[in-house]
Amino acid sequence: MSGPSEVDVGVSEGSFRTAIRSVVMVSSSTRGGGERYLVDLYGAAEQLGLRGTLVGQLPGWSLPIEPVTLRGKWNRQMAWRWPYEIPLDWSLMRREILPRSRAVNPDMFHMQYKREQIMATKSASIVAPVLWTEHGPFPRRPLVGPLEAAYRQKSKYVSTIICVSSHVAASIDDVCRGRAPDLAIIENGVDVKKFLPPSADQGASARKRLDLAADRPVAVVASRLVWWKQVELAIEAARIRPELQLLVAGDGPERARLESLAGSNVKMLGQIDNVTDVFHAADCYLHPAKGGFDGLPFSLLEATACGLPPVAIAGTAVGDMAMEAGGFVSENEPQAFADAIDSALSAPRDRPRKWAEDHSLMDSVTSHLKLIRRVLS
Repeated sequence: MSGPSEVDVGVSEGSFRTAIRSVVMVSSSTRGGGERYLVDLYGAAEQLGLRGTLVGQLPGWSLPIEPVTLRGKWNRQMAWRWPYEIPLDWSLMRREILPRSRAVNPDMFHMQYKREQIMATKSASIVAPVLWTEHGPFPRRPLVGPLEAAYRQKSKYVSTIICVSSHVAASIDDVCRGRAPDLAIIENGVDVKKFLPPSADQGASARKRLDLAADRPVAVVASRLVWWKQVELAIEAARIRPELQLLVAGDGPERARLESLAGSNVKMLGQIDNVTDVFHAADCYLHPAKGGFDGLPFSLLEATACGLPPVAIAGTAVGDMAMEAGGFVSENEPQAFADAIDSALSAPRDRPRKWAEDHSLMDSVTSHLKLIRRVLS
């Protein structure tokens, strides 16, 4: 492989003269970054001629849909159930998902989760080109050896794998042992017209709605509450800084444990559909996640678009992004993280905003359209 390509294109180049029909093959009930990517991409690209039809289920999807319900996404918590569930998934894929997908008469298929990639790619590629999107490094953990081998085998039938960052592309190329198909780096984008720094009045109103003191600093974590996000690090840092008000927006299997750790200066908000209010109430954004899992988090993009200096863990890809965005990094321990929060609270907000503007949603959308045009030509 000659190396992943950086895809970029101006808006004027983006639209299609003839509509392109894309079957988006995904089944998820989670409101995470990967789901958000598809909803934002196809919602914005509709007016430019990319017509997405979902075959499966996806929270927030408002375009045409062929509803088919599979079980939750493959993950390590489900690994013990795979021997029972994989045959059922195979059966449903053959009986319903693939026939419904072909009936759309697609120009392309778009997949991003391992189940659909492994089970459907070879058959779908007979009908039309297949694109995959990868949002994070490949999971290199126990029990994934067979998954890695299957992924490598099915990748031979893919036209292009879209990676949201260079470190994701490097991980995928490593899994494919240097024989990956075309890898294209297209970074996630944020709607910079929707996510804006608040005025003084907007900030004060947001704090009032969230029952926050006006004269104390506020930090926010916006994340799925899963183990590798290690939100407990932010909670422990808030214990060290009792004057800090910490907002935790998100839900997940770790929520009960995290609530048991939270002090009186921590508010567990649960799932928030509109996070703008939370970002407007805050002075900085925290991303305490372990390295090796994230690609380019939407919460980082949205928070910086609202002018929040980010804090992340040193030596991680997101830590590098945080520093590019005018933020700070710390070692993976509470005191150091609390010290980095102190630095972020006094940092200017213009640099985070500028970094977010360099990652706009429309730039990402038009880069996808240029790539699709190339694949279909």
